Amino acid sequence: MAVQKMQVVVQKIAGQTSFSSEHYVYNRETDVCRIRPSKAFQQKESAMKRCALCHGKLGLGARFRNIWNGRWWVHVRFCSVRCEAIYEVKRNDAVKHRWHAFLARGSSLS
Repeated sequence: MAVQKMQVVVQKIAGQTSFSSEHYVYNRETDVCRIRPSKAFQQKESAMKRCALCHGKLGLGARFRNIWNGRWWVHVRFCSVRCEAIYEVKRNDAVKHRWHAFLARGSSLS
């Protein structure tokens, strides 16, 4: 019985292309064959590009920007115009806060 199941599994594997994202795993203890995604597929999922603000998946309306962070260029991705605008406002507020802190520190020394 187990040999027949293994033959079916081998035939299914042989029929698949070499770049398939899943492969069959046979468990002898439970006599069950199941499909498990390959490690390359799992790594591909984790390496998917995400929105810089909400960390959502990028769709067809994705927007890309190269932004200078003071030391080097950073490539950021946004899922929508809304996320891009919110990111810009937060970034400008942070710059304004740093500038005011710099000015306040300089005036207290005088």
